[in-house]
Amino acid sequence: MQKGLFLFLAFGITSIAQGQNLAHYLSIHKSIRTAQLDTARLGLSNQFASLLEEAFTENGCTRESLKPLEGHLGIATAGEGEEFFAIITWNVELTNKMQAYDGIVVWNESQHVQRVIRLHAEPSDEASKAISNSERYSAENWPGAVYYNAVLTYKGKKPIYTLLGWDGADDIRNRKVIEPLTIQNDEVKFGAPVILSGMGTTKRIILEYAEEVSVLLKWRPDMEMIVMDHLSPPQQFLQGQTSFYGPDMTYDALTWDKNKWVLLENIEVRDLDQTKPWIKPTPVQ
Repeated sequence: MQKGLFLFLAFGITSIAQGQNLAHYLSIHKSIRTAQLDTARLGLSNQFASLLEEAFTENGCTRESLKPLEGHLGIATAGEGEEFFAIITWNVELTNKMQAYDGIVVWNESQHVQRVIRLHAEPSDEASKAISNSERYSAENWPGAVYYNAVLTYKGKKPIYTLLGWDGADDIRNRKVIEPLTIQNDEVKFGAPVILSGMGTTKRIILEYAEEVSVLLKWRPDMEMIVMDHLSPPQQFLQGQTSFYGPDMTYDALTWDKNKWVLLENIEVRDLDQTKPWIKPTPVQ
């Protein structure tokens, strides 16, 4: 089954730019999904992102405006007041099964000033676009993902928004990503050296696994941990070939301690809710 298209609208039903109604935006959604040519899909996605950017700039964004779309669309928010943050992202599956992404980031600079920026991810022709766990990315060279949760922590007094997301990678593997995001001087930076694992400090965690399996990655507020499946190959000789990887029925977690996410391996997880926090992609006809 094709991964199709996630479309994540970023504002409430009553906050529509320039008098446009919800049906208009849903028609753009359908047009992106059903367009036959990659150029058409990408063009419509760019047009849609421009409309979202304009709508947020003119009308603002709050959790209240996003509520009518929760549970149906991928919206990640965190923080209150001056620390309010929202990220809205969507993917466009190309005919070669690679993924293109667009997105919008909104945050409050103060109680009365809100910033809105576009995210740009260039489509890749590579069989499996690599995402480095040691690089920092800006809004202009964002690697792309669909984010479904955001966790707010602090490094000293500096807010860190840690995003949990999905990346379609290619036709044989998917990815889940743990992506710390920071904002400084009106610039959004993806990746921050705040994750401490067995190999030292890293800027993100990337879980890469077989297309046909499901992988858990979620925030557990009751445990104050980010909980994830531990991935491994079914046979030792497949070590390193992530297109065969899947959950091995053990779990790892990240806990925030002394200004860093600290990796805990082989933790005990009870009452685990396996419900996926994102919408199954709709096949492109």
